[in-house]
Amino acid sequence: MSHLNDHRSTVSLVERYIGTPYDQIKSLVDNLPQLLALLEIYQNASVVDANFTYTQASSTATWVVTHNLNKFPSVETVDSNLEEIEGEVVHISNDQLEIRFNSPVSGFAYVN
Repeated sequence: MSHLNDHRSTVSLVERYIGTPYDQIKSLVDNLPQLLALLEIYQNASVVDANFTYTQASSTATWVVTHNLNKFPSVETVDSNLEEIEGEVVHISNDQLEIRFNSPVSGFAYVN
């Protein structure tokens, strides 16, 4: 019987802080118009992180990438066989960077 009283006591404390399930559902229903309005605003918002794909057609050891993203983005590079390669990324400005490789290579830079 002690465990049952402990459980009731715990439930009572929880309900005091977060309310009963009925209270929570009533709060959701009472605020439904505002919640739906927020959802509509969120769905219509154009929150898209800018990105850019750069193509280096000829093999060269340094790629100069003008991305015009107005930020210092992360960069992933792959060679023309789409195999990941590593180069040193040097941000020149918010809109331009260089990628320096040990040897000439062609491929793609995914700038995000």
